[in-house]
Amino acid sequence: MDIEKDKDLTLVQMKKKKKEKEAPAGETHNAGEIVVHSLIETIEFVLGGLSHTASYLRLWALSLAHSQLAKVFFEKTIGSGIEEGNLLTILIGWPVFCVITTAVLMLMDSMECCLHALRLHWYIKVFLSNFR
Repeated sequence: MDIEKDKDLTLVQMKKKKKEKEAPAGETHNAGEIVVHSLIETIEFVLGGLSHTASYLRLWALSLAHSQLAKVFFEKTIGSGIEEGNLLTILIGWPVFCVITTAVLMLMDSMECCLHALRLHWYIKVFLSNFR
């Protein structure tokens, strides 16, 4: 099946076309086969939905970790100087805070982008392999 030609077809239409190619004309199925097949399709759909949700939850957890790490870095570098009113600690802590926060958060953002790209590549590979 040419994927380029079938761009506008929905997923259901593409599966139907695939099944039409596989099943000989006039083949009948009994009710038990239909129920089992429907049950398998339902399980695949639910597992796919859970998989995608878990993947996005990992990305969400990384983004939530950003704020917590920034808070910890702030408390460890500048926070004590502000509480004590020590200008020297603030002046030394500010560049340290900026460098550490930027470096760690850039590393985490890169990891988040990498995870998202891997997820999309895997999804496209699996999705397109169903229609070749």
